[in-house]
Amino acid sequence: MDIQAIIDQVVQTVTNAPEKINDILADPRAAIEDITGQTLGEGDLTQIVDGVKDRVLSGGIDLSAIDLSQIDLSKLGGITSLLGGGSGSSPLEGIMGGIGSLFGKK
Repeated sequence: MDIQAIIDQVVQTVTNAPEKINDILADPRAAIEDITGQTLGEGDLTQIVDGVKDRVLSGGIDLSAIDLSQIDLSKLGGITSLLGGGSGSSPLEGIMGGIGSLFGKK
């Protein structure tokens, strides 16, 4: 499966089951591998997360059904390290920023 097809599959899954965002935020590799049934390489994961982030930022995913209070941040463990320590180096930082911007936060 090519990267674009995986991005499409992840976007479709999140659109149909917004609660899946918890799994993606907690462990993106495991969640995406579970959604697709494929093992991902490191470069693949980055491309996929970037593609999903771009869809979120462009409004290509309807996140209005997500209750932000239901996102289990405890699954994130060391959120700072997962988000690149605020350095902007982690793809998850872009997803979190995109979700926040949809709800008026930056």
